[in-house]
Amino acid sequence: MPDANDAWLRSDPRSRRLLCLNKLLDGTFYDHLPHAFYDERSGNGALIPLSSRRPSVQYHLPRKVARWCSRKLWSGRHQPVVAHRDKGAARRIAQIMRQCAFYEAMTEATYLGSVGSVAVMFRVADDGRVSLDPIRSQNCRPSFDVSGNLILLRLNYQVKGSSLRARGMGVDPNRQYWYIRDISTTEEVTYQAPALEEWTPNKGFMGEPERLLMPHSIVPNETNILPAVWIKNLPGGTAPDGECTWFDAVPNSIEIDYLLSQASRGSRYNCAPQLVVRGQLVGQGGDDPEFGDMPQVSRSPVDYIHVKASYTGQQQAEGDGDAKLLEMTGAGVDAALSLVERLKDMAFDQIGMAIKDPERMKGPLSGRAMEYLDEDTHDLVMELRGAYGESGALPLLRKIVSIVEPGIDVSGISFVWPRLFQPTPDDIRSMIAAFAQGINPLGVPEPNPEYMLIDPKMAREIIASNLDVKMVSASSDEDEDTDADVDDEKIAESDANPDGDVNPNNPQGQMPVNTRLMVGDGTGSGAE
Repeated sequence: MPDANDAWLRSDPRSRRLLCLNKLLDGTFYDHLPHAFYDERSGNGALIPLSSRRPSVQYHLPRKVARWCSRKLWSGRHQPVVAHRDKGAARRIAQIMRQCAFYEAMTEATYLGSVGSVAVMFRVADDGRVSLDPIRSQNCRPSFDVSGNLILLRLNYQVKGSSLRARGMGVDPNRQYWYIRDISTTEEVTYQAPALEEWTPNKGFMGEPERLLMPHSIVPNETNILPAVWIKNLPGGTAPDGECTWFDAVPNSIEIDYLLSQASRGSRYNCAPQLVVRGQLVGQGGDDPEFGDMPQVSRSPVDYIHVKASYTGQQQAEGDGDAKLLEMTGAGVDAALSLVERLKDMAFDQIGMAIKDPERMKGPLSGRAMEYLDEDTHDLVMELRGAYGESGALPLLRKIVSIVEPGIDVSGISFVWPRLFQPTPDDIRSMIAAFAQGINPLGVPEPNPEYMLIDPKMAREIIASNLDVKMVSASSDEDEDTDADVDDEKIAESDANPDGDVNPNNPQGQMPVNTRLMVGDGTGSGAE
């Protein structure tokens, strides 16, 4: 939730929304609540409502979804291949990407951008080394031209005066200020930092609408390329942001946290239930302010409770003193946990994710069956590939390469995405058997083309299109040895079919630059 001292957020719905979503993503959404979950009464004895308590258990559903999405795009076997028609250019691009940890930066950008948008900036040092920096959208104010191209990126966020003094600004080190910087195609301008209460990102200087920010430093941009890209998460949302990946599941996520906390509290209570005493306790009077002079009761295993029995007039004990534990059956905890599972299923369904339960699977599923089972998940990943791949990482990579290696044709750079679900060995065996029957339906020793139901060449291409062919990566060294040249020739030959024609799955004959060559998925959007 917004901080108490950020009153300006009430007049800026975008910043307020992004702040709340980022707190959900970071797991700090409940930090403003003053009481712990097990604090049931305040100092004056008043009951503390649940809405004022921090959940003791957090499922962190937004973080789980954001991390899942980023891994499906950029990690391990889901990592795309970058291709280029020039083998030398492909090797240089691979070297640049490894040096700047390109895929790791995009993983972080996809995680941060799940709230709706993210900016990714880059820096090129004098020695040609590149650094990438994903920036949260709540700290950015982008501007676009009529064609939708980013022309200005403003960074504005709150910092302490001590950090600004280290940058050469004469400010009070004990006060809070706004750090403001404009990045364009021609220059980068860092402004004199206004005090926190003097300026707001949406209205400028408070009470002085005509007052302008004063530049502190101006650095010319000699490349004439804006060193950043703006990435919208999913279609929808409010410009300049896209739709949050997990926004529809936020109410369920909050309900899950409180239900889990209540179930945890119930389980703890069942381990040490409330003591109920009937009769007068034997022992010294206590000084507990809540119980007054009532004797102290201990439930330690090494202690015992002595209850005085009542007496008749003849001093005969009737024995009506009693002490019991107010236990519960645990049915309420089970019901709460069952509801949590239903809320989780509803939340993932709202997001478009399919979470599979291994215990409910009756046997091994084929790759095609997995695609049908995860159809919504597949569609979500395809949307994210378009947003963060074709509209984010690809323009970013082209900008970097155009500055570091101006001789490379950046229009020839493209992504080749792997299949989400690989076919199982049983899938391949049944596919080959079906094609063999279609090629030689009569079962004669020599297949007759007149009776063939499918062309052998077409069958080979269809089978290859369902496989990820592992290749040895090209060397990143400047001086290639003989073995590397031989590997390059093998990779180049793999892009051509046996008749010498260009492989229809790689129409441009492009050279993949990392360790996988995805055969059959084509280039671009990653459609399968």
